[in-house]
Amino acid sequence: MIRPISHSIAGVDQVSVPSCLEEATENLTRLAESTRRSFLGRGLATAAAVPAAVLTASSIAEAARPGRSPSGGNGGGRNSGGNNANRSNNGNGTGTMGGAGNGGNNGGGTMGKGGNASLPSYFSSQSAPGSTASLFRQIQRNEESHVEIVIAAIRSLGGTPRPHPTFQGIQNVTPPQLVAMSTTFENVGTHAYFGAAPYIKNPAVLSVAMSLAFVEGFHAGWLNSLSNQTLVPGGLTYAIPYTIPQVDVAVSPFIASLNDGGLFPPTFSTTPSDVNDIAILNFALMLEYLEATFYFNNVPRIFAS
Repeated sequence: MIRPISHSIAGVDQVSVPSCLEEATENLTRLAESTRRSFLGRGLATAAAVPAAVLTASSIAEAARPGRSPSGGNGGGRNSGGNNANRSNNGNGTGTMGGAGNGGNNGGGTMGKGGNASLPSYFSSQSAPGSTASLFRQIQRNEESHVEIVIAAIRSLGGTPRPHPTFQGIQNVTPPQLVAMSTTFENVGTHAYFGAAPYIKNPAVLSVAMSLAFVEGFHAGWLNSLSNQTLVPGGLTYAIPYTIPQVDVAVSPFIASLNDGGLFPPTFSTTPSDVNDIAILNFALMLEYLEATFYFNNVPRIFAS
């Protein structure tokens, strides 16, 4: 399960981004093999149409004002001035599932507070539609939209969305850290939706989950390539569904508090039901909040024009 960290929020800024990422990827490496042989027997039910409320939420999210924190969240907690901002690095970021991705980004240099100095070479041509900057901005918009879509889906089922967690270790990252952490988050999100799919009862909820999973997968494939990794983790020709413990160990280093008073445990049942569909969506919402807040905190700063 997610391990909420008991220290004060002021202590969040003392967490090292690379150590968080290293802990997450090492945990994933130990657990990933357990699902490789069993998943091919799983089948997914065909999906029905996405509820109108969800489509409306998507349109609202795409038109949202720039500079707004995802769903009014706290932006990842208090930041004391970017303790992680001036950490020198050579671009050798840790990749997803324990793979080391050097991404060709030597010369990443240091990232000062609010600046974009010493960007790796592939961060150039920021205004081009297919540029790294443009694609990261697209990912940020997508993830902010995902938060709105999942919240709308939960409410359409009569459920209550979980509150915005407080995150740690995701502020003031350098460009190479942005690539490495994005690669981890997007791959985990893709595998998490896949792992939850067999336990979804409502075809409309399954449709929402799979539509978001595909977008997470598009993000992950590009980021894997940017990180000098294979498009599919491990060089496989198929995706691996993640179990709840696999997802939990991947994201727990980045969560200071769920802020839920224990009302929204980060888990769900393997027995499909209407109530369980809401639990799965709230599990997904935790991940979408993490991704959206991470990009909100870093993409505008790193790619400041």
